[in-house]
Amino acid sequence: MRLSHRMLAILLAGAFPLVAWAADLYTKRSNNQLREGPGTFFPVVANLPVNTKVKTLEEKDRWLRVQAAAKIGWLAEASLDEKQQAGTLEAMSKEWSDARASRGTVGAAVKGFAGQIKNVKRGALDIFYAQQGPFFGASEFWAFCAPLLPFRSAAVALAAVEDKTISKQGYDIGPRESGVGLAVAARVAATGLVRDPGLQRYVNLIATYVLGQTAFYDYYFSVYILDNDGVGSFAVPGGFIFLSRGLLSLCRDEAELAGLIAHEIIHVVRRHGLREMKVQAVRLRADNAMDELDAETSRDAVEDDLDEFAEEAYAVVHKARLEKYEIEADLMGTVLLNRAGYDPRGMARLIGRMASAHPEMPMTARLARMDKFLATHFASAGKGATMPDRFAAGTRRGR
Repeated sequence: MRLSHRMLAILLAGAFPLVAWAADLYTKRSNNQLREGPGTFFPVVANLPVNTKVKTLEEKDRWLRVQAAAKIGWLAEASLDEKQQAGTLEAMSKEWSDARASRGTVGAAVKGFAGQIKNVKRGALDIFYAQQGPFFGASEFWAFCAPLLPFRSAAVALAAVEDKTISKQGYDIGPRESGVGLAVAARVAATGLVRDPGLQRYVNLIATYVLGQTAFYDYYFSVYILDNDGVGSFAVPGGFIFLSRGLLSLCRDEAELAGLIAHEIIHVVRRHGLREMKVQAVRLRADNAMDELDAETSRDAVEDDLDEFAEEAYAVVHKARLEKYEIEADLMGTVLLNRAGYDPRGMARLIGRMASAHPEMPMTARLARMDKFLATHFASAGKGATMPDRFAAGTRRGR
């Protein structure tokens, strides 16, 4: 018998504490997306700045239905607090400070920042921007989750630091970093994408489900397949993930593909790429700091910093990541796999296959650390879901 939507919701929400119920709450991120329904696959009604006061009306699946001024919609519990955030400026850039700002308005602002950055062809940006999601609706997402949730209920409970970090870690991204990420992603995509709507829908269903096991489940990440035979994957600021067709061909089941996507999600939210950059990206990441930068310098200087930020971000995407970041993404990605109900050994299997197929790749330390981590935390764990048949159908294997 198929699980009811109510049971699915209970299982999905089980590992996360609810925000304490209160008549009034305050947004705590620089940009908080008010949506038509409880999920990232619902359209955005408005974008609310930090410390916007909202009145709670209803709670469902880690989301709250709220009223903000004249707008009513759903906000993630993770984006709300009972108290106002101290030390933040409520007056933010105009396109983000108005509670009436639509998805189109904010999207235009992000695209505007991206279009100002050098070395980004307008045609390439327009083409890539047109390929943004959503790639599926709520009913399709629930149907995708259903066969995984019985495995998820038996997931290993970890006391490890990796699990705690995923549960409590914050993630916030402002319009300028979104714009830089879009510009970098457009340049990566311009090298060629696989045009297969079914495959794109499949990998994005996996990404949304896996991201739902984190404390930043209300962010929208998107996955694209690069049309080349290389073995590469890229995580771009703003939540853009690229997997090469060659790397996808090494996967044998959904757990391995989900592990690969989880690995890249960790790179984004842990900001591994930005940590390697020489530019003071933290200033460009925060809207408030950027407002101060606008006030202190000329607009040309700000644009120069954005250009440098984008160029370094693009360069980082195309160079080998530091081994310590790869290992962190492996371990935390494995925790996500376990939480999602997938076989937690999926990522390790893929790493082993990559090492065998490409002995020139430095995998020894990663494999050793994964083996130790799995033996310590998952020695007695059940296998979890692998979903080889759905993987074959989703990636059109054998056709």
